[in-house]
Amino acid sequence: MYRHRLVLPRKSRVVAEPLEPRRLLSTGSISGVVFLDRSGANAFLTGDPGVGGITVSLERNASSDPIISTTSALDGSFTFSGLADGSYYLHLPPPVGYDGQDYNNSQNVDVVNGQGATAHSMGVWKYGSVSGTIFNDVNGNGIRDTGEEGLGTVIAGVEPHNVTLPP
Repeated sequence: MYRHRLVLPRKSRVVAEPLEPRRLLSTGSISGVVFLDRSGANAFLTGDPGVGGITVSLERNASSDPIISTTSALDGSFTFSGLADGSYYLHLPPPVGYDGQDYNNSQNVDVVNGQGATAHSMGVWKYGSVSGTIFNDVNGNGIRDTGEEGLGTVIAGVEPHNVTLPP
């Protein structure tokens, strides 16, 4: 077994100097919620359920390429963790089966001092459909009875109103 000895020249000395204090590397996070905007209020309201399975992208300084993406949990929540301090651009592209393109589902979020930041809730909605038969309601009872013929080519429309949908 060999032993090594530290040999210092006779006139040298070892000086221990205190190190300057350094901040430990800390990482921040950004959290938020994707919700189904039932009321069309473009704001998260009591009773609006979270929507799971939605991809949310995060970019650094609003660049064109996402640096990371995640999928919302069943309750609509999402979190990006391990982020360095700085400005981030959060984006929710309209998912298949939902719409959100008329909403401002992009936002800037700042992570400061390794702390957690909360993003504004991001709403989506589903298009509905209306179907039925247009007929001549001869007796005016609102029900299609035997003998009440359907009308041929008719243009029908739906007027948008701020209607709260049932759960």
